[in-house]
Amino acid sequence: MFATLFLSIALVSGGEPKAAIVVPEQPTLNESFAAGELQYWVKEITGAKLPITTSSAPVSVLSSQVLIGRRLAEGRFADDLKALEGTEGFAIREKDGGLYLFGAK
Repeated sequence: MFATLFLSIALVSGGEPKAAIVVPEQPTLNESFAAGELQYWVKEITGAKLPITTSSAPVSVLSSQVLIGRRLAEGRFADDLKALEGTEGFAIREKDGGLYLFGAK
């Protein structure tokens, strides 16, 4: 199954990063891997390397954030997290200028 994703936030513009990748303070192995993969493929596709930072770091001067992991989605997407329980699925949601990528685990 394929889905189309339309974003109202910019990750890259003119070959320059416009977003930072954010992981929890102590990311899991999966969260670190996902952040690295996202950074790698965005750079391969656009030439721009998005910085990776933690949720406790000062707010980036970049205009957008890609927040990776369940812990960063909790409290914002409770219904989605409940629907994902017991699955290997994931969700991509946009809220308040941030793009959230998270799964049940």
